[in-house]
Amino acid sequence: MSVHLEKIADRVLETDVLVIGGGLSGCVAATKAAKLGAEVIVLEKAWLERSGGAAAGMDHCATVPNENISYKDIVKGMTGDGQYPPIKNKKGLFNSNVYFSTWKDTRKHIEEMESWGVDLTWDDGEYYWIPSPRTGGRTTIRFHGQFLKPQLAAAVRKSGCTVLDRTMGVDLLTKNGRVVGAVALNTRNGDFTVIRAKAVVVSTGMVQRIFNPEDSAPWTNKFIYHWNPTGAGDAHAMAYRAGAKLANMEFSSWFSRLIDDKTIMFGSLTDGDGEPTRIVNARGEVVSETAFMSLETYVEQEGLTPMYFDVPHTSESHQRKREISAADERMATLKYIQERGFDPRKHRWELHGTKSLALTKNMAGIVTDETFKTTVDGLYAVGDAVQAGGTVLGSCNSGIIFAESVVKQLPRIKHSEIDEAQVKLWKDRLDMHRHVEDGAEPLEFESKIRAISERYAVLYRSEGKLKEALSRLGDLRRDWMHRLAGDTPHKLMRVVDCYNLAHLAEVHYRSALNREDTRASFWRKDFPEMNPEWDNKVNFAYMKDGKCVIEKGSFPEVDPRWLEEGA
Repeated sequence: MSVHLEKIADRVLETDVLVIGGGLSGCVAATKAAKLGAEVIVLEKAWLERSGGAAAGMDHCATVPNENISYKDIVKGMTGDGQYPPIKNKKGLFNSNVYFSTWKDTRKHIEEMESWGVDLTWDDGEYYWIPSPRTGGRTTIRFHGQFLKPQLAAAVRKSGCTVLDRTMGVDLLTKNGRVVGAVALNTRNGDFTVIRAKAVVVSTGMVQRIFNPEDSAPWTNKFIYHWNPTGAGDAHAMAYRAGAKLANMEFSSWFSRLIDDKTIMFGSLTDGDGEPTRIVNARGEVVSETAFMSLETYVEQEGLTPMYFDVPHTSESHQRKREISAADERMATLKYIQERGFDPRKHRWELHGTKSLALTKNMAGIVTDETFKTTVDGLYAVGDAVQAGGTVLGSCNSGIIFAESVVKQLPRIKHSEIDEAQVKLWKDRLDMHRHVEDGAEPLEFESKIRAISERYAVLYRSEGKLKEALSRLGDLRRDWMHRLAGDTPHKLMRVVDCYNLAHLAEVHYRSALNREDTRASFWRKDFPEMNPEWDNKVNFAYMKDGKCVIEKGSFPEVDPRWLEEGA
């Protein structure tokens, strides 16, 4: 290791596998890799025991092959026009091979995680299966998941992984086209760390914060997102800057989410205890018998909005089950409701209109193969950052599949030298922001990005609006990026968030501009119909020589082996 590198960084570490992001998929990837004999370091931006999308808890695992519903049925529903996600005209937008690979051994992976101390059983020690509107069968396991994340964190620590809590992965380091490590920032003491690794996996969740959240609080409090509120797209941005391809980054979600999401946990209404909540319009007319309603349905109901989750129509016994479900996933919900002084059993929960809340989970993400290797050597991605990695089981399955693949390759991989210039670039950049005087708050900058997205890049996009979005984003970066103040380690973390969000907002706008088409969860007002030229086509985005490149291409055809009997 270079002597000069030791002078630039506060710490220089070396490992076999570096896991950036300690949510569900990161914990599973780290634990499995360590159990297979790898030396593992985990970087967690928050605290491992309570981080990621399941930080507060979880009440169900959905889309589990069971009874007469096979993993093939589940994959066909997710990648075709099935009930979940509730998006039509999805054909060609997924790499189905990754989905088949991910879901094939779901039951085996559940058993393995249970051997680590993860408990998915009910009070009687058995699985509590409930019907799911996602598949039409009993494919959801209800469980008390308040301690799911602590259980997985315990498995990580017990397996011998080195965990760096409160440490943010800032950027990836490359050498001759291969990812060879990363630089990191401790968000409490400001230490700048370099980690050299044979393989790096990024697992930091979804891209949300280029849009406003469900909550309507003033900008200083706008971190009330349904999914993980730290979702600044760290994994996507780091992979993008390293030259890895992203796909479908123009697609943004609308999954009938709640306004003021903090008032109740969404999953308790969609799956609940086997009795999904129906949706009604402003007249009280039933629009959907399940909680999964397509965006097209909402648009058709314009003039009869708002729409609501019609909780009062459900039975008293089911209302009680729903409260238990809420306690399992987000206990604070019940306290909030009590303090607000209203009766959740009589309340109709208002839904968002045609608003983007995140880039579409399971559709927009980092491109990988069936082992979750990205298009750049040495770099892998799992969990909500990739296709097929969404949901609890997608995250966990992808983590195990990655680890099984990468550990076999480690004996053939040698550590590469670190490019000191790349390290110094980020060290100098962070030092610059540390010493900015009378600068801008990072959250102000982030809120400007959200304002641009909300004004020009939500549901009804057009060429003119998207070009204006790019122009305003360019002005924002030119005039304010260098003036962001990071006078504390925590603020410095927010500065890095801003770099990530600015890159991903640009990718989102440019991808949307390139797709002259309307389909799935993407709408262009100036191209209101499905364009045959975009059938089975996707946008791939990556950075080359510091510039955003958008290419039109296709995912591989489905491998015939997945369609064979007994496969």
